[in-house]
Amino acid sequence: MVDVCNHSLTYSLCGMVNHMSPDDHFQDLKRIIAAVGGKARRINVIMPFLYESRQHKRTGRESLDCALALEELTEMGVENIITFDAHDPECRTPSR
Repeated sequence: MVDVCNHSLTYSLCGMVNHMSPDDHFQDLKRIIAAVGGKARRINVIMPFLYESRQHKRTGRESLDCALALEELTEMGVENIITFDAHDPECRTPSR
């Protein structure tokens, strides 16, 4: 499980305290996947907020970082990626 929006985690670099960015979280996720590569029967990723979430088709000048990141995870052996769309009203409505 990775929360790419969690900026409260810190690390020390050259004596300075830095807050983790979404890129730092994503790189940590890839390190963990690489560490268990070939040993795990199945790799599932739970990412409450999708890393660099953009659409797969480019409209205008927007980035395709999300699509590339998801392709990279699947190439690393991730079988399931669980996330939700924070802008979808049905995702924000509590179930009854």
